[in-house]
Amino acid sequence: MTPARAAALRKAQLASAAARRARKATRISSYVPSKPRPKGFKGLKANFVPYARVNKRSQTVGFNAGTGVSRHKRIAVGAYVRLEGTRRNTAIDRFADKATAKVFPKGTKRGKAIAAAKSNVVIHGPVVRGSVRGHQVRLGTSRGAGPTVIVRRGKHKVSRAKSKKGVQAYNKSMNRIAGRRAATKVKRSRPQRRKAAKLK
Repeated sequence: MTPARAAALRKAQLASAAARRARKATRISSYVPSKPRPKGFKGLKANFVPYARVNKRSQTVGFNAGTGVSRHKRIAVGAYVRLEGTRRNTAIDRFADKATAKVFPKGTKRGKAIAAAKSNVVIHGPVVRGSVRGHQVRLGTSRGAGPTVIVRRGKHKVSRAKSKKGVQAYNKSMNRIAGRRAATKVKRSRPQRRKAAKLK
């Protein structure tokens, strides 16, 4: 490659990089609302969002609120109260286990089939939601507590299709991380662990 051709190629690369930076700066520019947001106590009242979360293990009631106090400052407050059970298996779990044991007894073909299904079938949580009198209602999930009903003031800001896509992407990411950890984890036998403890 001649020096002139190399210089022209370098110039084109720099121009392309500058164009990409300009597009990136345009994409991350700050959002300007069509209407000015209220400030002070008026904004605090407008942005007051009460919410409730209910699942088989806990019930939570709380609120979030925020308002602007100056051009570049805002204040945010929030609080919640939660009533939760300390047992891992709740009354709902025990009732479900009894009902399952009657329909799918252990040791039978039906029992083996349902046990295999639980071990090998993964059901992703559906994106179920709606609006009732200015409040949004959705069916979500909570870690270790299963389905959770969430009610909060306001409208859904994200479309249902986009929300479903985000949930699926999150589930895939978590499954990939869990698989990677399981593959890299080395389980040592008990004699090896005892030997390592003695060396310490």
